[in-house]
Amino acid sequence: MSATIARLRLGDESYSYLSDAPTAANFSSAGGGYEHSCALRLNGKIACWGSDNYNQLSDKPGGTFRDLSVGAGHNCAIKENDKVVCWGADDANQVSDTPDDKFRSVDVATY
Repeated sequence: MSATIARLRLGDESYSYLSDAPTAANFSSAGGGYEHSCALRLNGKIACWGSDNYNQLSDKPGGTFRDLSVGAGHNCAIKENDKVVCWGADDANQVSDTPDDKFRSVDVATY
């Protein structure tokens, strides 16, 4: 992933700059959370950038995925074996209480 500078407008009219946002890449989907973003590459790998205040970047799982949803402070994705994996903020058990069933799609709510 090559680096570029992304300018983000904050609520107080100030700006924050991200130096790790991906440039030209082949993504099948992308989403934005409160202070972070993630995208699903065509090869099934996940790329995340921005704030890591809830481990929504550093806890990103490895492997290949077929669906991704980005929430305010956490993310969920469906692995190739149809299992859901979530990472990031867990203040309401949204990560630690992930169901063990198989899924076709995932949608994370933001607030």
